[in-house]
Amino acid sequence: MTNNPSPNAVSRRDFARHIAVAAGAFAIPEAALAQNPPAISATASAPDVPKEIAAEVETKFNAIMKLSAPGAAGSFTVEQKDEIRRQLVSQVQGLQKLRSFALDNGNAPALVLRIPTASVAASAAGEEK
Repeated sequence: MTNNPSPNAVSRRDFARHIAVAAGAFAIPEAALAQNPPAISATASAPDVPKEIAAEVETKFNAIMKLSAPGAAGSFTVEQKDEIRRQLVSQVQGLQKLRSFALDNGNAPALVLRIPTASVAASAAGEEK
C-alpha cells in the first residue's frame, strides 16, 4: 500500500465543499432560485457591531458568496443572508477574543496528542495481563 494519493483523488476539503453545495442546491426551493433579493449590509443586521468586526464580517461574507456555486449568490433569501451574517458576527467576535490573548513565542500547547503505535499498544496490553 502506497502513501502517494492518485492524481484523481479528491481531498477531504473538496469533498466537503461539494457535499455542502449539493445539499444547499436541494435545500433551496425552485421559486427562490428565480428571485434575486438585494444584498443587505452587515451593520443593518447587527447595529451594535464595532466597525472593525463589521468590516471583517463583510469581507468574509463576500468571500462566501464568491465561493458558492455559480449563480447561487443571488439565490440566497434575505433571511439566509441574515443568518450567514449573524453566524459570521458570532465567529468573528470569538476570534477577536482569541486574538486578544497574548502568547509568548515559547508557549507550548496545553495538550499534545500522542497516538500509540502497534508495538506500544501490544506491550501495554501484555503488561495488563
